[in-house]
Amino acid sequence: MIEELINYEFKNKQLEDNILNLDDNLITIGDSFINSYISLKINTEFVYYDNGIKYYFDYDMLNNLKLQLLSNDNLADRAIKIHLDNISNKNDRYHDLFKALIGAYILDNVVIDYDK
Repeated sequence: MIEELINYEFKNKQLEDNILNLDDNLITIGDSFINSYISLKINTEFVYYDNGIKYYFDYDMLNNLKLQLLSNDNLADRAIKIHLDNISNKNDRYHDLFKALIGAYILDNVVIDYDK
């Protein structure tokens, strides 16, 4: 069901159920990734250098932008844009559904080689 919405086939089929059950681990992984990604984009795209000194365009404005991008309302809107609202009636948790989806995608694609 989710796979058709996002046009992605999970290697680990259990992840799709875990997304729908709003698994806390997936939500945490997704939240961490989204937060890190937005921070990285802001720190690399909204800075300039002058004589080797790093300057941000407007730190308060960038911080407000980051807060808006990470808001539950914004993340819920992302879930609705990819039609996750069609598979869940937990409209007060759409933001968590989006985070769980991101977390599941990451887990499905990260390979950890413990032998190294």
